[in-house]
Amino acid sequence: GAHRAAALGGGGAACAMPPEDEGAARHGEGRAFSQLVCRVRPCDKPSPLVAVIEEQARIQVGPDRGKPGEPLSFDAVLASSSASAQEELFDVLRPSVKACLRGASCTVVAFGGPQSGKSYSLSGFFTHGQLHGLAPRAIQWLTEALESDPVGSPTVEASFFELQQDSVHDLLPQGYPKVGLRELREPPYCELDPALTVHRCDGAGGYTRLMDTYFTGLSNRSKGEHTCFQIAFLHPTGAQSYLRFVEMAWPRLSQAPSKSGGSGASPDGTATSPQASKPDAAPGAAATVLQEVLECKLRGGTHAVADYSGCPLATLLKPCFEGASLLFFTHCLRLEYVQLQCLAAAAPLLTRLHLWLGMTRESDAERGC
Repeated sequence: GAHRAAALGGGGAACAMPPEDEGAARHGEGRAFSQLVCRVRPCDKPSPLVAVIEEQARIQVGPDRGKPGEPLSFDAVLASSSASAQEELFDVLRPSVKACLRGASCTVVAFGGPQSGKSYSLSGFFTHGQLHGLAPRAIQWLTEALESDPVGSPTVEASFFELQQDSVHDLLPQGYPKVGLRELREPPYCELDPALTVHRCDGAGGYTRLMDTYFTGLSNRSKGEHTCFQIAFLHPTGAQSYLRFVEMAWPRLSQAPSKSGGSGASPDGTATSPQASKPDAAPGAAATVLQEVLECKLRGGTHAVADYSGCPLATLLKPCFEGASLLFFTHCLRLEYVQLQCLAAAAPLLTRLHLWLGMTRESDAERGC
């Protein structure tokens, strides 16, 4: 596990796509594009106020206690409780994972209220292959692809870090040292500290090293903090790209202590801290900053200058909103009535994301992307 510069480009192209994909139909078979997906967690007693309409990729929230209902639109709504549900979610992401080997970058975000399935979507249950989440499945697919065509394959490196309200911590070494994250005006739009630990993960044993890096980060994370597992690709041409898996934590009214022997996670990706805390009714500072970024883009156009300085997570996601990285944003949803306040709190961000994606697609179509 050597240390090296972690500033990674996201291609820098306005369409965030590798050159060989130019001219392809944006929504054609196998085409990688930014998406907003809703993953519904099955439950025994769903609220009658929420309707899941998979064929229309829509969640309909009915009026409650004098508050008007509203529809929430997505690119896909996945509500299956079958054993193949994890594979179905990865099938939606797969084109973007493939694009990373061709020089594109992609950031996968899991967002939602407490116990909504964020960790399950990203990690799954490691002891059951069929229940693997997005990150283990991406690792499996990438290593198989690299082994099948090693000539000209990129160098692969992995890191795992935690994004707190005003600091970033490396989760791989002991002591979880603080590392820097700097916003840039030009592509790649953000730069990670060169001191961030990276593990070389290509060649023989690459799969094991990637999984070990992921396990280590999960076991060292704090409850209630955002995390990022990053797979970086250094291509023979000198270009750099990445695949990031970000879990956005939902804030809690009583927060567990941070990075001083913080809570961990079991191999199935679930939190192991004995401390219980009540979920907040608001989605948190990061969601608020992202909401403001999207509002700026919707008012001023895709090239509007937005303010990402409110929190490290917003800085990390800047490449997505500036056209240098694909965004695969997964909203994890619980349908119980007590969870409706979380859905209501998330609705402004989800609505703006959907509108922004529509605007960027129109802009890309005009440029022939």
